[in-house]
Amino acid sequence: MGQVFVVADGGVWIWNLVADRFAEATGVLDFYHASQHLWAVAHALHPENATAARAWVEPLWHQLRHGGEAGVLQALQDLPAWCARRAQALPPPVPTEILYFEKHREHPHYATQAAKGCPVGSGAMESFCAQRQTLRPVLERTRSPPHGP
Repeated sequence: MGQVFVVADGGVWIWNLVADRFAEATGVLDFYHASQHLWAVAHALHPENATAARAWVEPLWHQLRHGGEAGVLQALQDLPAWCARRAQALPPPVPTEILYFEKHREHPHYATQAAKGCPVGSGAMESFCAQRQTLRPVLERTRSPPHGP
């Protein structure tokens, strides 16, 4: 049997299913979803300043996409001290997002997987599913009626 490769968002149920049914699979956290979680942190740290939020998140995106996932996790784990040095309260969503990346520390190896020719996002599959759902009623209406009386 060939290698099983799973790209998924951070849904706990998905990863539990993968562990239960496909224990030998290589799992990758969908890059778009991971990026959304980094954006949540950026906006929480800089709620009134979109430029500062972008300046904070863009280097982390690059790091995450190009093999620096450990550095991204460390930057997130350093945020409580970073906020304390600035006499800034740690924004409420930040601990949740840190936990998200800690739980998925084995899943965001994007550079490694991309070098193997594997996808790092689930967009193609999500698009296929959406198109299939949209086309199903159309295809059912175009079927020939059954022959006979």
